[in-house]
Amino acid sequence: MALKIAPHLSAAAIEPSHFDKMKVGLALNVFSKATSAGLKYMVQQENRPLSYLTTAWFLEQVDRWFDLMSSRHPITALSRLKMEEYQKAITVLQNIVHLFRGIKKGQKGGWKPVQTGVIMATTSILAIQEEMLTQGHRNHP
Repeated sequence: MALKIAPHLSAAAIEPSHFDKMKVGLALNVFSKATSAGLKYMVQQENRPLSYLTTAWFLEQVDRWFDLMSSRHPITALSRLKMEEYQKAITVLQNIVHLFRGIKKGQKGGWKPVQTGVIMATTSILAIQEEMLTQGHRNHP
């Protein structure tokens, strides 16, 4: 049995219908470490264009952002239990804001609503976590 490079990807994830575009699960399958690894494999083993590596990097960034934004576990959430990990997480979120501010779409470099959404959500989380942790709230393991 042959192994697939990205077995979690389906046609619906790659070319979604109007309603499939609203399914978070399909987006998670695309914006994942597994898809990123598949693209890297294709560059290394199948001599695909090096531009695939840029896409792989972007997928990893979005995957890490989603993990941080949706985590409720004290180890992976924004907590100061482990300051080194906390600082890394804050840096990732700040970098995502910077990345999405700089994205240019198409020939004219237009702004897309997703950029506003990601920036607003991320800056809100950064402000909320700072206020809560400063006031003494903390995660318990």
